[in-house]
Amino acid sequence: MSIEQRANVGLPEASLTEFGSSLAVRNDLQRLLAELVPVPGALPIKKILIPEPMGVCAGVEMAIDSLNEVVERFPEREIIGYHGIVHNPYVTNRFQERGVEFVDDVDKAPSNSIIVLSPHGSSPEVIRKAKEHDRTVIDAVCPLVEKVHHEVVRMVKEGRIIIHIAHAGHDEALGVQGYVPKDKYHRIETLEELEEVKKQYGPDTQAAVVTQTTLAQGSWESIAEAAKEYWTDTWTAPRKDICYATDNRQSAVEQLVLNGGIETVLVVTSEQSSNGKALVRKAREAGAESFLIQNPQDINLIEDLIRGKKIGITAGASTPAQQVAEIISYLDPSEGIEFLSGKVEEQKFSLPRELRDLIKEDDARS
Repeated sequence: MSIEQRANVGLPEASLTEFGSSLAVRNDLQRLLAELVPVPGALPIKKILIPEPMGVCAGVEMAIDSLNEVVERFPEREIIGYHGIVHNPYVTNRFQERGVEFVDDVDKAPSNSIIVLSPHGSSPEVIRKAKEHDRTVIDAVCPLVEKVHHEVVRMVKEGRIIIHIAHAGHDEALGVQGYVPKDKYHRIETLEELEEVKKQYGPDTQAAVVTQTTLAQGSWESIAEAAKEYWTDTWTAPRKDICYATDNRQSAVEQLVLNGGIETVLVVTSEQSSNGKALVRKAREAGAESFLIQNPQDINLIEDLIRGKKIGITAGASTPAQQVAEIISYLDPSEGIEFLSGKVEEQKFSLPRELRDLIKEDDARS
């Protein structure tokens, strides 16, 4: 049975901005599934278990809300999203259909356009360039990422070198790097890379260790501890830099496997999503097979592995409920879908100050 033989009869539309807490994400997914008309020839499986929490986080919600507000209020302006706004083509494609252009270089943004910077955080130089040529800049940086920016600025002022445990080339890492002098910044991912940095500095050097907010559990702790053992004066965040949403989703998928008896987990996310790929790794570490699913075509590749099975489905922090429902529409669970209870997130981030000011100005003109 090929994907091409399945007719997508259409899903009820879900707003990309209806997410407040993780409970709201679940409610939205349950509503979508209640209205769902399965596609003909959907793959027969036994049952689907869905953990709590899953799907979009508060930072992604805020960024999507910001761009959505700009699109609706300023249709006469050229609207630019920097770095794809979130690491999910499913979301960015929808905005492109509404006329938003996405760039990886703010110099390519037209004059007098509105630029919405991504929640992964941007360097001061990027923000400065974005404001040139009468462009309006809305910085939708996630407050948890912004916290890391403040940390490194403060640590540099104290004379510390910055050890940043982060993925090479990740948008968040590039943003943090922009706040640190080149000779003070060291991005690493492994103990071997830490050893190379240690060769440059004596043990009496003042250091600070910060992390990318979306790292997998267990991927950075040993590196941080090794740094603290070598540099006796090492600062680390009183509360770790890994965002609560990343931690919560990884813990939820681990419990899905260990307590839910799930042997196969599908993670609805994108290849660009660091936190989504961390969920795949966490499920495998817990003892399950796990597959990254971006679209229904990906199911076609694993049909024989999941046919007739009870499976778990979760989603990365950049994945809206609509995308999860679309994947589920290509599955036919004979024993239905069960939502597992778990930690409920109630965090809500305000729209960026620049956008709130722009809305006030627009309302005053109306």
